[in-house]
Amino acid sequence: AEARTARAALERAEPLLKKFRQAVLSAAFRGELTERDANDEPASVLLERIRAERIKKWGNDLRAKGKDQAKAKFVEAELPNTRELGELPEGWEWATVEQIAEVRLGRQRSPSRAKGPNMRPYLRSANVTWDGLDLLDVKEMDFTVQEQETYRLKRGDIVLVEGSGSISEVGKPAIWNDEIENCCMQNTLIRVRTDAPLPEYLHLHFQYDALGARFRHATKGIGINHLGAQGLSEWVIALPPLAEQKRIVERVESLFAQAEQIERAVEIARRRAEKVGQAILARAFRGEL
Repeated sequence: AEARTARAALERAEPLLKKFRQAVLSAAFRGELTERDANDEPASVLLERIRAERIKKWGNDLRAKGKDQAKAKFVEAELPNTRELGELPEGWEWATVEQIAEVRLGRQRSPSRAKGPNMRPYLRSANVTWDGLDLLDVKEMDFTVQEQETYRLKRGDIVLVEGSGSISEVGKPAIWNDEIENCCMQNTLIRVRTDAPLPEYLHLHFQYDALGARFRHATKGIGINHLGAQGLSEWVIALPPLAEQKRIVERVESLFAQAEQIERAVEIARRRAEKVGQAILARAFRGEL
């Protein structure tokens, strides 16, 4: 009886640790895990700097193409509708993903590209797990030189599962750290690339959105649930000052590391409990009890 009680208690630990992680992320994006610092540059300044850099790059691109900037018009990212959103801590801002990052859908897989002169490895949704990237089975297909520039992954890119038959898997994210050279992506994934907010912060935010119900309410489709590049572009996140993003990432990673230690201890205890149970049964059938 004691062995059964112990095993039952250990089985309850896994869902409790999952709830703990969700609670940590929820607190992180309400600003409850970190202290405010009056010396932090407000997120509003960060957003304006991103906007100014985009306008500068846009002008440089026009000049490189020999086009008249005066006759062109810079397309602003859509501002988020904050009327139904809650209050944020001081120095934070609501922002859409397209305000702070480039969002791109991967390239569609085609049988005609199964062979060709420019075979390249590519990521697909099967390579993205809740524990990170699984690169044991990476496929290849032919990408033109231009397509390689468009779809190649770079260190710090965040890839999210675009669609799935299981709604709880949609939006599942992972960070790319150049694990495979010249690796591209399929259109079962969406890539988010940012040079301003920390990729690690956005990755945690997307984890929170995917583990909770936020992404689920935004999906579309019958049978296969899709998030879509446009849907992710319009997605609203809580953006703290850059310095506080670093503190949030450090705090969350510290708490998650503690949870992993507990998980390892629980797994060891579970195996020991199973061995004890098996030993008791063996003795019982031998009539030694």
